[in-house]
Amino acid sequence: SNPEMALHRKLGARISSLATEMSTFRQWADRFDDLFYTTTLGPWGADLWADDPSATTPGRSHVSLTGHPKVYVVVPAALQAYKPIENMLATENTDEARHAANALERVRKAWKSEEKWELKRHKAATLKALYGRTASFVYYDKNEKRMCADVIENPRNLWLGYQSDDYTKIEWAANVNLMDP
Repeated sequence: SNPEMALHRKLGARISSLATEMSTFRQWADRFDDLFYTTTLGPWGADLWADDPSATTPGRSHVSLTGHPKVYVVVPAALQAYKPIENMLATENTDEARHAANALERVRKAWKSEEKWELKRHKAATLKALYGRTASFVYYDKNEKRMCADVIENPRNLWLGYQSDDYTKIEWAANVNLMDP
């Protein structure tokens, strides 16, 4: 009877249908984090496998120093985050349409500068290269009195529902976070 409760139940059913996939994804994300963000420090600095016998065996080379796995994430992310050439095109072949397209391009360029879009684009590309998925959400900020966009930095909480099994179109997305009341 209550439309908000019906919507909440429908979203809950969609989210619960992906529970197994998200559990597996969280395990993968933890594993990727262990390779990208080192938590162990040895006498030589940050190390991925400081407990490995090769780290303390004389005459053996120890190659798990950080930086090696990061190259496989950071370099492709930097290539994907390369700033594209974007031009607004006039919808008609008139002076008014060209001036409108030019004005729209200036507004979009100013918004992207104010929003620090280049930095967010690089952050999104790095997250996608590390975890295989990312998303951003657009919202209206009442204080700024404009549209804003943020990158979801923890894809462990990002639930994506695809339209079909080929994973080409997303039907719905939910950023699920537990909150303390």
